[in-house]
Amino acid sequence: LRSAIMFTCIVVGNNMARQSNVLNSLAVSAFILLCYNPFWLWDAGFQLSYAAIIGIVIFMKPIYQLMNFQNRLVDMIWQMNAVTISAQLLTLAICIYQFHQFPNYFLISNIIAVPLSSLILLLEIFLCAISFLPSLFSFMASLTALLIRLMNACVERIEQLPFSVWNGLQISFVQAILLAASLVLFLSCLLYREHIRALLYTGLIAMTTFVSLRCLSFIQAGRQQMLIVYQRSADLIRGRAYSSIYGAEADDVFPASARSLFRLRKSGQSLFIHSGNYYSFLAKKIILIDRKTGYSPTDHPQEIDLVILSQKAVANSNEFLQAMNIRQVVADASVPAYMVRQWQMGCEAAGVPFHDVRAKGAFVMKF
Repeated sequence: LRSAIMFTCIVVGNNMARQSNVLNSLAVSAFILLCYNPFWLWDAGFQLSYAAIIGIVIFMKPIYQLMNFQNRLVDMIWQMNAVTISAQLLTLAICIYQFHQFPNYFLISNIIAVPLSSLILLLEIFLCAISFLPSLFSFMASLTALLIRLMNACVERIEQLPFSVWNGLQISFVQAILLAASLVLFLSCLLYREHIRALLYTGLIAMTTFVSLRCLSFIQAGRQQMLIVYQRSADLIRGRAYSSIYGAEADDVFPASARSLFRLRKSGQSLFIHSGNYYSFLAKKIILIDRKTGYSPTDHPQEIDLVILSQKAVANSNEFLQAMNIRQVVADASVPAYMVRQWQMGCEAAGVPFHDVRAKGAFVMKF
């Protein structure tokens, strides 16, 4: 739908009597789409589509003119690269902000994908025109399917190369705006050479601010100390390192996102002291109660900072709360609802704060 409306607006604009600007046609198509669904403005696909097209329309020609080649084949390859670079530069901030990664081999993959995808598109249009000829249609459909498999195989092969993707990139919304602004200002130097000094200085200010905020965020990440309880797992975090204390991460999709957000890497050594279901982390005392781990209140210190409930926690809530001085109880999303209610009622009676991950989201304790 997005491509069809975008293409229709551009064609209608080009066929009008008066001179048309492609950017105006793109603006009209975006307005129509947002009238249909205003929430598409926050859709990553919508943002990437328009950023890529705008980048190609504005910056492809100036980038292409930076280098001239006499060889026709080399010139065609450079032209494709100019298209790719112009689209990639304007979508860079969105890619990093939304997906926290960057494809390092985008130039190589697009040299294969761009011509093949263009040919596939033409063949699919041709298939619509020959649908009444079964024999020819069958042959062309098989050829189109072969080209699609070839393109996918090439892209997947490039993805498997070492360092094909730069993962774990994390920027804030403000940093994304500054990065996009600096790139646009630097690229605008190719268009408005008479204002190159002002554009260059402004771009440098935006880039310097971006780098400064990045450095500040890394300093803050290096000082962080916290515990996070997800739906079915938990992490202890110190600086940019983390250690998991329990959980099946395959069943919990949130740890990977949180670790990317907090710029974490798995610690080479344990960050906590562990004995049975008792954990000590930065002088905080933590007890994990699940269906596998038995407990006896006399086995643990009388002062407990945090109790984590997971799965079918076998402990009797009243007995446990009476035997120890507990500051916080957290039930992850794997605890049955009836058991959550039992513990919640016991905590309310004892005056102990209770956090239900299923109802309130992840629990974060900062130290």
